[in-house]
Amino acid sequence: MKRMVAAAPAPSASAATRRDGAKHITQNEDDSGGAAVTRRKHHHQDSPAKDLHDKVNLYLLPWLSLHAAIGCALPGSGASILLTYVLLAYIGVDLVWILLVPDAVPQAWLIQLHHVITIALLSHPLRYPEHAHFTAWDGIVEAHTLLLIARRRLRQWPLLTSPIVTLVYWVSFIGMRLVLYPALVYVFYLAMCKPTPSGGTYPFWETTLVVGSQALLCVFNVGFLYLSLRRKKFLYTYEAYTGWLAKVYKEYKETLHESLSQENLSSLLKKRFA
Repeated sequence: MKRMVAAAPAPSASAATRRDGAKHITQNEDDSGGAAVTRRKHHHQDSPAKDLHDKVNLYLLPWLSLHAAIGCALPGSGASILLTYVLLAYIGVDLVWILLVPDAVPQAWLIQLHHVITIALLSHPLRYPEHAHFTAWDGIVEAHTLLLIARRRLRQWPLLTSPIVTLVYWVSFIGMRLVLYPALVYVFYLAMCKPTPSGGTYPFWETTLVVGSQALLCVFNVGFLYLSLRRKKFLYTYEAYTGWLAKVYKEYKETLHESLSQENLSSLLKKRFA
């Protein structure tokens, strides 16, 4: 007797439509995920314009940092006023460069705003050369900028990516941008309250320009810190530093264990063959 097997019901049109829709959604999600990965890869890839801009700064910033250090060490010399002219030329050219090629830097509008504020501040020593040392005090931060670009561009140098240099990077960041710059707001204000060399007083708008520009640069540095934290640079630094300490401790522990094992072995041999 033949067993009658009931035929499976054919899938309804609505079920097939749902399956096709789910497959289409999955395909779209895969496509969007791939596009997101592509966008992330493209975001992390440096453009030729950015590469050229960083290379030029790697050549110029060491000289500017050294010049600023000389101006800080010798405030009464002509190094500071010369640095003022050099920095004005450097920042002016860089501003035009970024205006013409915004891809040369990340956050181009923010760098442009920073350069405009800096040019306004640098114009003060041109009118009042007795405050040329302001330029050297502010310009010393270029040493940190140099370290920032060097760590980004010269990753093939293990020293620049080591935890020690990373720690130096953040100590200089905090010391220069978050401690020195706010302190200079008060220092500049006190200097502007003093009489001019001719016995007069500095105009109110000049005081506002100097103190206000320095305060805005402090705001810029806080924004710089926020962007760095948002990109997890600080967390990476902490993880790299603690990872390095763990590695050193592990090597020390293995070396100590090996030396103790050798000592125990030698003592056992002495006892055995004594």
